[in-house]
Amino acid sequence: MSFSKNTGNLDYPNRFKKEKLDYRMVSKRIRLKNGKQRELIEKAKNKNKLTWQELSSFLNLNELYVCNELRHETRLLGIETFEKLCKLVDKNYGVFVKDVLDSNWGQVKGGANSNAGGQGLVNIKNPQMTPRFAELIGAYLGDGTLTKYFMRITADKRYSFPYLEYLGNIAEETLGIKTTIRIPSTRNIAYLEIRSKQFCDYFKENLDLSFGDKIRNKVKIPKEILKDKNLARACLRGLMDTDGSFSKRGAYMCLEFTSLNPILLEQVCQLGKQFEVFTHKNKEQVGTNSWLKIVKYFNLIGSSNRIHIVRFSERFYNKKLLYKTDLFPYFKKYDGIKLPYMGSWSRGMTYP
Repeated sequence: MSFSKNTGNLDYPNRFKKEKLDYRMVSKRIRLKNGKQRELIEKAKNKNKLTWQELSSFLNLNELYVCNELRHETRLLGIETFEKLCKLVDKNYGVFVKDVLDSNWGQVKGGANSNAGGQGLVNIKNPQMTPRFAELIGAYLGDGTLTKYFMRITADKRYSFPYLEYLGNIAEETLGIKTTIRIPSTRNIAYLEIRSKQFCDYFKENLDLSFGDKIRNKVKIPKEILKDKNLARACLRGLMDTDGSFSKRGAYMCLEFTSLNPILLEQVCQLGKQFEVFTHKNKEQVGTNSWLKIVKYFNLIGSSNRIHIVRFSERFYNKKLLYKTDLFPYFKKYDGIKLPYMGSWSRGMTYP
């Protein structure tokens, strides 16, 4: 079975036709009416008697990404994928298109302001040590890499893509620098990249954070952050949202931070004691199994990562203990939450 490289006879709404622009070149994603994306994907699978693996292979996409993110409408369809699905169901879903979004899926932001290869100099604003900036520093300390020319923070693209966008917004707001999200097609990871030699020099010279291996270099939370309670809370949030976990352990939930860096682990342990949210520590982990302590953690520290937010909220409100793989159907429900998610849940939740 083969497909045309153009839109063929698919009939898109008139408001898009009037733009008189090349649809494929201008737009990379489309938004269908609520429920229609899921309907299209499930019809394509069922009508052709395909397994999820077969359908995903045909679309040249990751199986979990198709089955969970696209099917549950937490991610939008690319135009080529949309056309293939329409062909499989032999039905024109173009009439259900609500919006055409001008966006690059594999490279969300940046490019023009990058510093690839260290060539040239991308200037940054003189950053103020705010809680937002401290949260970004915490995310780097948790799961980041710092070189002479760029910083990279890694996450699982299936679950934490919005979190990388959130961190990218912090970098642009506090530093005045463009960021880039890169998504390797063959792996379930995504990278937030901040490419600027000046930015990396600032981290090294002003925050005493070394280039290269964080464990070997024994990186630690900057003293300036530890001296201020609000900065420390935000930094701890960044650490927990990257190298921390909030997960189901049998009949209870467990909140833990994991690190092979003994200095950083001890710092996180001391912050946990300071805010009275952690109850245990071993060689590589610090955290708590106490539900009361977990509730206190989300009140005082909060989270900006939807994995932790969904799990906590569903346990808090609905008594549900969710495994990571259970989360996909809930993501859309939490699209409108206020970040960081903390404090009064009734005021913090703003459903669309």
